[in-house]
Amino acid sequence: MTSNTGHLLWSGIVDERRAPGVVRRLLRDDMFSGWGVRTLSADDAPYNPLEYHNGTVWPHDTAIVAEGMRRYGFRDEAAKLCEALLDAAEAFGHQLPEVFAGFARDETNVPIEYPGALKPQSWAAGAPLLALRTLLGLDVENGKLRSRPHFPKRYGKLRLRNVSFRGRHVDP
Repeated sequence: MTSNTGHLLWSGIVDERRAPGVVRRLLRDDMFSGWGVRTLSADDAPYNPLEYHNGTVWPHDTAIVAEGMRRYGFRDEAAKLCEALLDAAEAFGHQLPEVFAGFARDETNVPIEYPGALKPQSWAAGAPLLALRTLLGLDVENGKLRSRPHFPKRYGKLRLRNVSFRGRHVDP
């Protein structure tokens, strides 16, 4: 079991009837560390929370999975991943590394840096932006920018104004 399964949600190729099972599977403790989605299930033999592709958490991976969940209507689940990712960003001083250890959140209370990970890193820097888009529910529909926010209560209220869209500024 890998995080790539979540990419299938993002791409939209998962059958609607199978999406709930995929979402539930990605949020099980062996895949969701509490900081993000692991690249490999903690239940699989090669799992290692400090091995590059065998159990670490990639911020961009988690953001892609969250957006895929939202795409299928799983807004609470997507918000859970986004909130975890934003918590990790805060813990890393708002400079997410490309990858961090896949240890469970309740075991460490802080995300653990992966030795030698680039920090900050461009893929990781884009992850909170996608997480915000996911939480804001931003989409283009019929040529118009729409927002259907689904924020965790702890963030309070957020209003978008003067967003640059197709050469003009709009309030979605």
